[in-house]
Amino acid sequence: MEDAQKEAFKYQLDILKNEINSTNDVINQINTITQSIKNWAITVWTGSIALILIKSQYDLKKFVIFTCVIPLLFWVVDGMWRRHQSRMIYRITLISKFLNSEDFKESFQKSKLINFKLLDMRARNSEHEKEYKKATDIRRILMFNTIKYFYGGLAFVSIILGVYFIIN
Repeated sequence: MEDAQKEAFKYQLDILKNEINSTNDVINQINTITQSIKNWAITVWTGSIALILIKSQYDLKKFVIFTCVIPLLFWVVDGMWRRHQSRMIYRITLISKFLNSEDFKESFQKSKLINFKLLDMRARNSEHEKEYKKATDIRRILMFNTIKYFYGGLAFVSIILGVYFIIN
């Protein structure tokens, strides 16, 4: 019976290692996705402004202001992906806390995981916790400096250009 318990514990540790690797892989994939979202935002935004300015025979310049919506939409999409990423990062934080806790040491003594659930890459078991809610709050995520200034800057440029073309 004791051998079965040790084998089960060893299997759980292997699952924990795989969960760490898989979670880190997903975090990196989301980094790639969010970079792609930024690239598409620039492409669509720039293309829209260029198209409006090129079609000068129709005097569409005053509509440049509406291109401010484009980065705002991409901002929300980027934020949603970053929210998924924040869940994964929160899970890695939980794993780190567990690995550095007394529960982890006790787990080896008892050959079973103590106070830790496996296979919860998005930290769903923590959804009720205040820290989890704060870490994955979409409003907080949308205000990350890395995206706030990028998408907000694009929208601001659209507004400035739009106001300029409306006045002139």
